[in-house]
Parts: sequence; C-alpha cells; structure tokens
Amino acid sequence: MSNFTTSLGFDGKSNGKYPKPKLADLPGDEDAVAVARGGGWKAALYKERVSRFQRVAKMLEASMVEENKQKQRRKEQLLLSQRSKREKLQKLRKQRRRRNMGVDDRGTISLALDATQNLTEEEEVDKDVRDSVDGDENDDDDDGDMLLLDSDAVFHTAGVESASHVLVAQLTAMDFGAADAEDLQMLTRLQRVQAAENRLQLEDFSFVPNLQVLELQSNLITSIGGLGDGFQHLQVLTLSHNKIPSKDIVHLACLPALKSLDLSYNLLKVFPAQFEGLEDPFPKLETLILTRNKLTGGQVFAACAGLSSLSYLALDSNHLKFIPKLIADESMPDVHPFPKLELLTINNNKMAIAKDILQCEHWPNLQEVQVMGKQ
Repeated sequence: MSNFTTSLGFDGKSNGKYPKPKLADLPGDEDAVAVARGGGWKAALYKERVSRFQRVAKMLEASMVEENKQKQRRKEQLLLSQRSKREKLQKLRKQRRRRNMGVDDRGTISLALDATQNLTEEEEVDKDVRDSVDGDENDDDDDGDMLLLDSDAVFHTAGVESASHVLVAQLTAMDFGAADAEDLQMLTRLQRVQAAENRLQLEDFSFVPNLQVLELQSNLITSIGGLGDGFQHLQVLTLSHNKIPSKDIVHLACLPALKSLDLSYNLLKVFPAQFEGLEDPFPKLETLILTRNKLTGGQVFAACAGLSSLSYLALDSNHLKFIPKLIADESMPDVHPFPKLELLTINNNKMAIAKDILQCEHWPNLQEVQVMGKQ
C-alpha cells in the first residue's frame, strides 16, 4: 500500500469518494451556501466559479470600453488643438512624398523608372514602393483626419504637462500623419515610443535624445533616409509590416547601440552585404528578425555571417532553399561565420532534406536550429 495521500483529504475507506465539505469551507456566497444545504455543494462551487468569471469578464470589458472612450476623447482634443497646425502637417507630408519619389526642390524627378525596361530585383522593389507612394499622392483629402506629432501632442496622450515627465509615449493608432522632428527634441527623458498603425517615419524621431525603444510597425514606411547622428541610444527598433526596400537597410547599420531589429513583413529580397565606411556594421546587434520577406538563395547568410554580436537570426517564411558553405577571407583565416550565433529559425522555407542545412554545423556557437514546415 502506498504511503502517500492526496492533499484533498482522501479517505481510503470511502470507496474513492471525497468527504462532503462543511459549509464553512464553501465560498461566502449566500446562494451557494443555500444550495449546499440542499446537498448540491458541487453545483454551488461551479456556480460560484462561473459567477466570478462573469464578473471579471464584465470588469475587463468595461475597462476596455472606458479606455477606448478616453483615447477617442484625447484624439478629439488633439484635433481641436491642432487646427492651426494643419498647414504645417500638409507641408511635411508633401515633403515626405516628394522625397520618397525622388523629386528635388525644383520639382525635377531625379529617378524615373520606365515600365518597359528590364528591372533588376532591387529596381522591382523600388517600383513597388513608388507605386504605393503614387497611390498615396491622392490622400490629401485624408489629411483633415491626420494629426501632427509634436511635444504638445505627446503631453496630451501621456496626460502630463511637462516634457521632463514623459518616459513612455503610447501613440498606437492615433492617426498621426507626420511629426515635427525638431520639436520632439524637447522630450529629453523619453525612452520608449509605441507608435504602431500611424503614418510616421523613422526619421521623425531622430532628434529624441535618449530614445531606447521605438515601435513603428504598420506605418506605411516606404523608405529610410540618412539618420545622421540620431538614435545614439536606440536599442530596440521594430519596423515590421511596412514596405521598406533592401537598399535602405544600410542606413541602420551605423546605429551604435542597436541590439534588436525587427524587419519582418517588408519588401526585402536581399540583405545588404556592403556598408561603405563601416568596418563593423550593426556593432551590438544581437537579434535580427527577417521573417516573412522575399529572401532567396544563400545571399542573406553571407551578408549576416560577419555580424559580430548576432546571437539570434529569424528567417522564417521566406524562399530559402539551402544554407551555403561560407568561406572566410584568406587574409583572416581565423575568422568564423556567425561567431556568436546561438539560435537560427528557418521554418516554412523551401529546404527539403537535411543536407540543405548541414553547413550550419560549422558555426562555432550555434546551439539550436528550428526547421519546421515547408513551402
């Protein structure tokens, strides 16, 4: 016979049935106690649990409704306060469109693509981007519902009155159409910005002096320009669900503190391998997420192999068929590919057999490879 007993007070002499609890053991609900007196104590416990769940669900629903109401009130207040800024908003959005289309200040198109010419892969991506920008040219009617993001707008959404008090800005789905980048430098203590589902650009935040986390997913970003000396403290950057072409990734390689970069769900067909003037691109990058792009062949592995700090690389749901053999430069025979990579995920690609991924066994610190599914 076992020496163990259950924590519920099981009585071995009662044919496996639990003893009926006393009324004092039941929840303090009067209906539950009444049912228990009639012998239905299990039903009473169940009823009490269902009732408790329903109360919690109603509280959560009421909280969400109130939060949405407050968010709508803040947006209405911002619209009222920004009527005088409408002209500036439209000017900034027009400048952005002209820049994305390659139009200089004199109105001359500096880069025109002929639909009849043979386009390289990169030019095809550029054409897709410009087509989306051409469609955006007709969005002037929507500017009446767009907001200008400046320090005053951040104060409204954060519920504070001083720039020195703002640490986190929650701006998701607030219909911001452009930003006054120079004015945002007043936010000297701002460390995190959550600004998904707007129409903002990465460059809009380059003047925020101490920004560490920036989330700009689903902002219809079609290009990234030069960032100058901005983002000196930025560690986490999310740019997923945009329309960023491969050639613009080079502007991110100089960010000195960047540790995590999410570029999933974009238009990437290649990952840049050449970074002019940079001996160590992405010097502190540890996590790189390239899921759901259009990457093919083995180029992306060769391009990322030299990233000195990379420990996690996500390449799920692309068009990769194999991992190529990576050969070090003859002048640096002791340099190994992916020197610090520990986790590689390549789920849902076109790799059919084990031989397609064998080359990664030569990477010195690799601990795990995830290969599930096949396109």
